Amino acid sequence: DDESGGAPTPPSQNTLNEPPPASDADAAAMKIAELQARMETMRVNHEVEVSELKHEVQALQSENADLKSALQWASAIGEIPFEHWREKGHDGQYSYDMGIYLGYFKETIQS
Repeated sequence: DDESGGAPTPPSQNTLNEPPPASDADAAAMKIAELQARMETMRVNHEVEVSELKHEVQALQSENADLKSALQWASAIGEIPFEHWREKGHDGQYSYDMGIYLGYFKETIQS
């Protein structure tokens, strides 16, 4: 028969001051090592991802610089006179077509 009436018995004073059993300490040490290994894996994965993102940023910055350059060119260049193409030895149709082509080109860059 249980003489305590179902109430749990408090731990003895000795139990509170004793170090945990070796198996508990070993389990805790293993858990700490496991968590440290997971944390290291996450750190390495983070470094790889940051590196990849830095490369993407550099590529986008380079592309942005190229686009800015194209926009500056399209804004700066005026109409090329019809005579320019004729002086280069091209016929009237070529000169006309180049005017149309360059107009479309500038419009595409600016839009």
